Amino acid sequence: MAILLESVGTEVLTAYYKADAIDERVGFVIDPESSQSQMEAFYRRYQTLPTLRSVSFRGPMRDAASGRWFGVFDVRENENEELHRWCVVQVRPGELKLDWTIYQQLIDESLDRFLADPTAPPKVFSVVVRRGEEASAEENPWQGKTYELFLQPPLDTAQPRVVLIRDSDYEKLGLTKALVGGNARIGRVELQWTQSEVEAMTRIPTVSKVLGWGAW
Repeated sequence: MAILLESVGTEVLTAYYKADAIDERVGFVIDPESSQSQMEAFYRRYQTLPTLRSVSFRGPMRDAASGRWFGVFDVRENENEELHRWCVVQVRPGELKLDWTIYQQLIDESLDRFLADPTAPPKVFSVVVRRGEEASAEENPWQGKTYELFLQPPLDTAQPRVVLIRDSDYEKLGLTKALVGGNARIGRVELQWTQSEVEAMTRIPTVSKVLGWGAW
């Protein structure tokens, strides 16, 4: 599987960067209909579409919920010095496509920007979720028991980000059964900022919806 992912994944990325129009590039990504408008908005920052300087295979992984294999690649573009980390997913035997959602989350640092802005509206993220410890009384913004949740975008190498969730919401969202022990799972979750019950002027980021488990 590693050999297949590296070989076909490299071909997919090379073909993606050779395409000189978004209408062509969108054919290489998962969910092209929903991704095209996001790609058009993202690439407005460039005068011309970026081109490929180098591609490096980091290794294979498997999504536990869907069972799909995916390869992790590091890409360098000719037009900038940023590291672009791509996820190339096996959508069916022998066919791989790029995950635009995970790519854009990483390159735009979407999760960090959301967590830095208490006025941000609710937003959906694909993240690795793991339960931490019960929050201490001094850190608890709500009445009753509250847990820490560790969130990290897939393929991200930075430290997990910590948000808080009330015990009642933790159970209502099905996290009691989903996060057993210290295991971590990739899921699509909605985050929102909510009011603290302890400090009237303070807003806290938390998980408001769980839309599904697995990246795909």
